[in-house]
Amino acid sequence: MPPGSHEIVVYREGYRSVREHLYIESYDSKKLKFDMEKLGTGEPQDSRPQPPPPSEVPRPMRPEPRMPPPPELREPTEPQAQQPQFGTLSVRVVPADAEVFIDGERWAGPATSDRLNIRLTTGRHRVEVRKQGLTSYTEEVLIRQSATLTLNVSLK
Repeated sequence: MPPGSHEIVVYREGYRSVREHLYIESYDSKKLKFDMEKLGTGEPQDSRPQPPPPSEVPRPMRPEPRMPPPPELREPTEPQAQQPQFGTLSVRVVPADAEVFIDGERWAGPATSDRLNIRLTTGRHRVEVRKQGLTSYTEEVLIRQSATLTLNVSLK
């Protein structure tokens, strides 16, 4: 999908449709999970969703080519293999006292509804949020170098 705002509709005959509005960033990865509810007796079925006409489908933007700086302006660099690469995961959790685990390691967040900002190595990481008596949340996230991935989790 191209970056931007999208509406995801999950449809199944005999079930209530599920609609999710989300914003996709460049190189973002999302996993969505839904529990669909059967329609009650006499409840009308939503109509089957149709894709938008081709004229309304946003086209991915192509980055403009960039010229590298001349050699005299380039900064000396060490080989990439020796430099660890990091990004940030910024998590807000409701309720604030829920436990946050990244790759199985527990992280203590602020006692308020402030964000928990965690510097992580680039790549995929497993995020779990749980609290006794509430449904746990699990997602695999992709951390990009020098970027911040924002995650808002509300347990039910």
